[in-house]
Order: sequence, then C-alpha cells, then structure tokens
Amino acid sequence: MFRTLIALCVLCAPVYALPAKEHATQRDIYSNSDLTRRPAEGDEFNFVLSLGGCSGFILAPNIGGSAAHCQKSGSIKSGVALRDGRPSDATIGSTLEVGSVNQYDCWIFEIRWSGGQMPEGAELVPRIQTSEADLIIGEHWQADSIYTLGFPADISNGKLIHSWGYAKTSGSDGRIENNIALINGNSGGGIWRESDNMLVSVVSGGPHAFQQPGWNNNDWMDPDHWNHGPAMWKVYANSQRLKDIFPDGKNRYLGAERDYENLSFGLPHVSLGSWGY
Repeated sequence: MFRTLIALCVLCAPVYALPAKEHATQRDIYSNSDLTRRPAEGDEFNFVLSLGGCSGFILAPNIGGSAAHCQKSGSIKSGVALRDGRPSDATIGSTLEVGSVNQYDCWIFEIRWSGGQMPEGAELVPRIQTSEADLIIGEHWQADSIYTLGFPADISNGKLIHSWGYAKTSGSDGRIENNIALINGNSGGGIWRESDNMLVSVVSGGPHAFQQPGWNNNDWMDPDHWNHGPAMWKVYANSQRLKDIFPDGKNRYLGAERDYENLSFGLPHVSLGSWGY
C-alpha cells in the first residue's frame, strides 16, 4: 500500500531547459512529463541503487544512502547491474545513521557487495551541499536546476527514470521544496544539482501518492503541489559519517586527481534520532 506522498524518495545528465514560453505557463507536472522526465542513459546508472520500491545512491565504496522511510534489509541492486540486466549484486548491512522520517528523512547504511567490492563501473556521489548558500533557490529560470534518478510508479515499469525540476524554497524546518515530478518509487533517490552533481537532498515526500485523487493534476508553479526532502546541508551538519566521507564537501574516496565537475556522475549501529532531530 502506498504511503500518502512518499512515492518519492530524491543525480545528472544534461538537463533540458524549457522553451522561454514555458517559463510563464502554469502547467501540470505529470501531463507535461515529457519535458521533465525521460529514461536514464549511460553513466546515469553508475551511482544509483535499486532498493526494491525505493531508490538509493552510493556514498563510499561500502556505504549507501536513501530515505529513512525506505529502511529495509535484504538484497539490493547497483545501477550498473540494473543497466546490464544482471541480478542483485549486494545486500544491506548495518544501519550507520538515520534521521527522523518526519523531518530529516535520510538513512546511511553499510553495503555488502556480493563480489567483495564495489562493481566495476559503479561511481560515488562526488560532492555534497555543506552550506545553505551553495544552492540557488526560487524562480525557475534563476534557481539551480536539480534532478533525481529513480523508479516513479506511474511510468517506470522497473526502468530507471531521470526527472528534473527546480529548487523552490528552503524552510526553517530543515527541508527544501522542489517541483520535480516525483511519485511513489522515487523515494530515497538522491537529488543533485545539475551543474556539478552536488547532492542537495533526498526524495522524501509530497502532496499526493500515485493514484490518489488529484495525483496527476499537480501544477508545478503552485507551492501546494511541490515535493520536499531534507536539506542536505542540515543533515551534513549533524552527521559525523557524512563529514568523514565529504570533508569540505568533496568525496575523499575519489582523490584529489579526480575532476569533480566533469564526473559522469566493522560499523556501529546508530539508532533513530541519534542526530538529535
């Protein structure tokens, strides 16, 4: 049974800008989804995880991330295995950190790869937002364009879908809002800034679950119809695990020699609320 709104749970290839006339048009997010959603391509699969009903991403060679409300156990599949039609190639190990589902909906967990190491072709999230000023929010054509990769229940049919929109608001409650066309199945996916693949949020929730009355009548200009996720800079401030992986916002496992801008893209349990949310 779908939860109200969480079909979501919130990385990038070129994002296609809307024609100028679209900027002033109030349009439905889903009936116009050919402008904002498309099948994922090539390297877009590289740092994605399929959790079966939710999405996720690879933070470190043996550490993954998703939404707190997506917590599960058992097998998962890397994006490269999904792209190549291979079976599940990992299982979920220990929970390392987890935030509050109602506010900071983020889960960090151990990945146990079937082959003993991250599969060839898989990649790590290259950078993370560490300051509110790192992300421009607001009007469509002035805000940063952002995107996610996931499995939206209305169109995915098991295939990875690239969805994009804009960062709209950032609230005192620790969440950011966006107008990406998100629905059940997107939950847990990372939300990245298009320009440099900086992780800015995780797909968490929104006003409608798939097939609820009005789910496909969401105006992307209307704040009542926007979706939300935790502001990653606030999660980062409270997460020792993320600080260890991303000192100064850059993934330490990639090394200084990596070009972050052009990138294609024994663990203790920490209980719910341990971040103080």
